[in-house]
Amino acid sequence: MNRWNALLVLALVAGCSKSQKPAASGGLEQAKQLYAQGQYAAAIAECDKAIAAGDQVAQAHLLRGKCNEATGADATAIADYGKARGSDAQLVEAYCRESRLHVKGMQVQQARGVMDAASVVSSSFGPTERFYYLAMQGEVHLAAQSPDPARKALKEAIEVAGGREDLAVAYAQYNLSLAHFHMAAFKSARASYEKYLAIKERTGAEPDADDRYTEMVLRMLTGDLQGAREIAQKLPEERKPQAEALLAGDALSVRELFEPAKNSDRR
Repeated sequence: MNRWNALLVLALVAGCSKSQKPAASGGLEQAKQLYAQGQYAAAIAECDKAIAAGDQVAQAHLLRGKCNEATGADATAIADYGKARGSDAQLVEAYCRESRLHVKGMQVQQARGVMDAASVVSSSFGPTERFYYLAMQGEVHLAAQSPDPARKALKEAIEVAGGREDLAVAYAQYNLSLAHFHMAAFKSARASYEKYLAIKERTGAEPDADDRYTEMVLRMLTGDLQGAREIAQKLPEERKPQAEALLAGDALSVRELFEPAKNSDRR
């Protein structure tokens, strides 16, 4: 599974801004219901009404952006998210969603610009908002191939989360593992990855074949060959030849195998 930005997918479904307020009846309330039902065009029309009426304009722009994003209109969604955060500088979800779409479109500098704007007001963020802000910062640094700043942002995000254990924190651990991996800090990468797996299992999300494959790679890189072989034996049949080649030393690049599905998508 390609986990790039998986953290934000989880985070933004729930919403992460302390600036969210109870919706008034009418356009925005109806728009939220239509969005939940997948009726995006109708939801956009209701958002337009809310904006025209001055009804929670930032939230209406945010929801309209989510509708446009859901239909693949990324450029329009980016514009909506920009208007949302322009109307409410504390709306963390708008920064994160806009930055996420820039990363998706390989527009790393634009993503950095959005998060730089968020950093100006970040001192007023509460713990939840700060967690998502820092986690997104980490993802942007990973996209920019800057693993050390990513590592620092993700470690701080996890510290801010305290002892909370949910899938958003799990994926922060996953991305922290990836940052360590790119720095060749394989023991640290394994430690973070095992925390990712543990939280995922405790929240009822069963690790998939890619999870186990990556665990195998990290065990091998940290000298636990027996453990790596045990995991390889439990992989689906179609994954075993790749795993066996790696364990036999025939693979050309271990680094290419940290995220096998993601890297195969790039080829």
